[in-house]
Amino acid sequence: MRRWEATKLVKMFPLDALCRLSGLPPDSLARHDPNDITQFLFAKFGKVSYATVRNSRQALTQLITYMHARGLDWEDRFGTLAEIDLFAFLMEVHVEAIVNGTTSRPGFGAVWGAFSGIHYLSSHFNLPTEEVRSSLPHKGAQHGVESILEGTLPLPPAALQRVCDYAADSRTPPVMASWSHALAFTALSSLRQANAQRLCNYGILTFAGQDYLVSQHTDGKSRTNLPTVFLTLLQDLRGCQRWFDRGRTLLWDNGDFLWANADGNPMLHSSRLLCCPLPDGKIMEALRLVLRHACGMSPAMTSQYTKHSARKMLVSTAKAGGCPWEQCIELGHWKGTSLDNNCLLPTETVRRKKALALMQMPARYAANARIVRVARIITNQIHRLGAYLRLPHSVNRDPQDWTTQWHLMPQYNRVTEGS
Repeated sequence: MRRWEATKLVKMFPLDALCRLSGLPPDSLARHDPNDITQFLFAKFGKVSYATVRNSRQALTQLITYMHARGLDWEDRFGTLAEIDLFAFLMEVHVEAIVNGTTSRPGFGAVWGAFSGIHYLSSHFNLPTEEVRSSLPHKGAQHGVESILEGTLPLPPAALQRVCDYAADSRTPPVMASWSHALAFTALSSLRQANAQRLCNYGILTFAGQDYLVSQHTDGKSRTNLPTVFLTLLQDLRGCQRWFDRGRTLLWDNGDFLWANADGNPMLHSSRLLCCPLPDGKIMEALRLVLRHACGMSPAMTSQYTKHSARKMLVSTAKAGGCPWEQCIELGHWKGTSLDNNCLLPTETVRRKKALALMQMPARYAANARIVRVARIITNQIHRLGAYLRLPHSVNRDPQDWTTQWHLMPQYNRVTEGS
């Protein structure tokens, strides 16, 4: 079986590649015994498994098909490929696998199968060459553009703005407006959907002409179950706050959840929200319903996105923009964030007193400075996303093309954005 797969793989190699593999110039290759060349090439496959050879052949087949469909050419001899084309190819493999995935096999590992095949071709046969290999992700990496390929696609910037517009539109049924508000809130806050169901709001803080909601949530995945303080910019990518204002009027002042259960068809104006959380198993269904009606996505397209897509959006934006890792820590609320346990306010204290009054006290000066720093980092990412949507590529994109061109994301400027 290994020889059979090796034969099919070698058959795909052009003359240039065969010359490199055999170490012979074209005229000498033609004079050598084909059996000797075949035995030599087969020996190169002798130390690898059948699955590796098959995976390499399938990855190369997919890559050649991808390039042919887009009129792309190898830059020099067969084996040299622009990094951006390779990255786009891996993204297409990932998206196609997610769209065609099932509950038992969601398709998250497909991109790593393609990666492994290309990696083997690179290390053993110089296909593609080392210039391309530098752009490949490292399996398990949790930083850089590589993280975009890990499991979940971030919510597209254009989709977020559409969701905000849909939430603000008075013609949107109340249930759908509320669910759109929940999705926009989690994206602008980098929250897990589950954490949006256990919130406690402090109040609204104004900094540099922007309004932020200061909140805390308990993390269902945390062993200590300590709350996390976070900020939410209330303006969308166009600087409008109507999505938040309308969404807030649909929920309850004493409610600690954003995804509310509903009575009746959510697409009808006669449906109503119930003062109880939407079951966790139905949040994904509600999220995809919002993407379908707010963005016009097909059911297959919405299946690319999961409950984690909203949380990944700001962090992915910062990394694509080349922001320092310390800023990504603030956006992701990970260990080392400025808004650590020292910024927490006991729940009873929050309910008994206004949080903003407490924050103005000298004893909380250090917490104020950290909140201002995080607010600036968040605002910079929202401005970055807004600038991306104003690019010609975004303005003139196909309405059904939701692929985010991360390489076009405006880059980090330390002078204007700070460290």
